[in-house]
Amino acid sequence: MAFMACAGLAGGVGEVPGEDAFSRPGIAEIVRLHDAAIEGDKAGVLVAEQAARAFLAAHPGDHLAEAYLGSLLTIKASKAFPGPSKLGYLKDGLKTLDAAVEAAPGDAAVRFVRAMNNYSLPAFIRRRDNAREDFKALLKQIGEPAQRARLSDRIVQAICYYAGIALRAEKEREEALDAWRRGIALGSDTEMGRKIAKELEREKRQGEGG
Repeated sequence: MAFMACAGLAGGVGEVPGEDAFSRPGIAEIVRLHDAAIEGDKAGVLVAEQAARAFLAAHPGDHLAEAYLGSLLTIKASKAFPGPSKLGYLKDGLKTLDAAVEAAPGDAAVRFVRAMNNYSLPAFIRRRDNAREDFKALLKQIGEPAQRARLSDRIVQAICYYAGIALRAEKEREEALDAWRRGIALGSDTEMGRKIAKELEREKRQGEGG
């Protein structure tokens, strides 16, 4: 789950409070607990899971919370001992993530959670292709005014950065470069902007060397 842990969605996500899908009241706390659970212990995962379930009980149909619950179940699986429960948590988590995206296919925030989660999973689970397609869809969605309005520059840069990483890993270099160029256009003096600049410089050096 290291890839997902680096997304940095918790804390200060939106430049203007309330204008970012991840900084909504209640959701922001779930994001914080989720991100802490990735590197934390089983108890932390349970606390995060309970928070997500409580929020969904009060706000049924909130697909971003549903996506986070699904991600938390896969994290729960990663920390469980081998056996039926471990597999069950994983299946339930993926099913919940897929249900959230299927219910809100045009919601970039929901899709981003699944993309990050699926790319973070071990390759043998066979969700990398799904993640790559999600990242490609996200690159289209962030160009839509309605979706862009729900995402801060920081989140859009994160989408561009991680989409580029995933696409380059699949040998889609030009698509990766295009994603990074879109991200760097939002600024190079941010955490994600600096990461993108580093990848672009790396690709430039390799191109000159090749």
